[in-house]
Amino acid sequence: MRKLTLLAAAFLFLFINVPAQERLLTLDDIFSPEMSRRVPFGGGPTRLTWAPDGRSFKQMQGGRLVRVNAITGEAEPYFDSARFASALVSTAGLDRALAERLSVSITLQFNKGETAILLNHANDLWHYDITSGKMKRLTDTKEPEVEQDFSPDGRLVSFVRGNDLYVVDVEKAEEKRLTRDGTERIHNGYLVWVYEEELYGRGNKRGYWWSPDSRHIAFLRLDDSPVPEFILSNEVRNDPEVERTRYPKSGDPNPSVQLGIADVTKGSLVPNVRNVPGVGDRLPAGIQRIGDSVKFVDLKAYKPDDILIGRVAWTPDSQSVIFQALNREQTFLDVNSAAVDGKVKKLFTETTAAWVEVYGDPKFLSDGSSIWQSARNGWKHLYHYDARGNLYRQLTDGKWEVRSFYGVDETNGWVYFSATKDNHIAENIYRVSIKGGEVQRLSLSGGSHSASFNSTFTHYVHNWSDVNTPPQQRLFQGERRT
Repeated sequence: MRKLTLLAAAFLFLFINVPAQERLLTLDDIFSPEMSRRVPFGGGPTRLTWAPDGRSFKQMQGGRLVRVNAITGEAEPYFDSARFASALVSTAGLDRALAERLSVSITLQFNKGETAILLNHANDLWHYDITSGKMKRLTDTKEPEVEQDFSPDGRLVSFVRGNDLYVVDVEKAEEKRLTRDGTERIHNGYLVWVYEEELYGRGNKRGYWWSPDSRHIAFLRLDDSPVPEFILSNEVRNDPEVERTRYPKSGDPNPSVQLGIADVTKGSLVPNVRNVPGVGDRLPAGIQRIGDSVKFVDLKAYKPDDILIGRVAWTPDSQSVIFQALNREQTFLDVNSAAVDGKVKKLFTETTAAWVEVYGDPKFLSDGSSIWQSARNGWKHLYHYDARGNLYRQLTDGKWEVRSFYGVDETNGWVYFSATKDNHIAENIYRVSIKGGEVQRLSLSGGSHSASFNSTFTHYVHNWSDVNTPPQQRLFQGERRT
């Protein structure tokens, strides 16, 4: 199958906002916090990401957020940003210049259907309906809300406040408190340093996960009381100050962990305090008594001081939480299934005399089976398991490793990934049938290759470079060999 006929046109537009100039570089050219203002030294477009529709890109062009048709290259405004900016000024009280910058940010937080935007401003949450142009305040407290997110159906917004987990109803602006024991030491739905740094990745603070049907939230309850304090001197500030953080050295206790499942349909909603006459910043006694909405997963099979929960994911039917439990030495990893009532079933175990790495969540298929990554034979490969934890088949094998697992095109029966099958120092793009068989290489030239697939796996952006060529980007159909 040939390359897309409009390939050149589809990517030429990506560079029109960086005209050739003969001038000295400025600090903004190199370090501006607005990525669109930086010079793309890599040779390719910056911040090119697929839009959820799978047919277009989300990109900054000339200081505007635009939707670019992947096939034709035609660009149009992503939404009415001027209308959004006006709402930010008139309703949320933002300065006009700040509102205009925020309204075209590529980091705007849309709901799944891209019909609404969630904004965290001045430690409160705001909801903007793109269709009606209406802005609504969801929270009004002195405490900040962090790690906010839409529920999959867009009707609720979740967040962490004071290390407790909450949801707020978008239509009514009424909130529900799901946990009640958050303190400086106990964190519900918010990762402490050890989990952020060592398991989930630096910068990832969120420790909760929505079920696909928007009825439950799985979350980690982390207690770092056993962890000793570590003293730091912050000399970045003009006047140095002493900081204290919980940091375990070798042999020190880790934070203790529990996995909770909160039913967001239980309990009563609490009105935004602004809507309660005479209340001010304090809710009347009893108004936050919401009943027991949380069940904790049964972890009695593990020692409380020797368990890590490395990943958490919901099955597509929202009936079970798949979580990965490891010991501190990481010599084993159990893949477990927990029902919403907290009952646990172990699906299978990874073991090694050395160290089991956490590779990520399984990729689920519609029949409940999943594709799993494992280095059990010394090389990272892909395995297909059924919903009960039984191995169907190993999909890839050999003295090479899978590097990036792009996902599954279940409609056409393909699993896409990058690997070192043909060159241990340069990745290539591959696919293999879900039913097993020969691995097919899609990137045929030399150099290093990677891909960014759209949501339907019909197209991918091919990234390529070699020792003599800066990064190049091309658009290909999903099965196209490059």
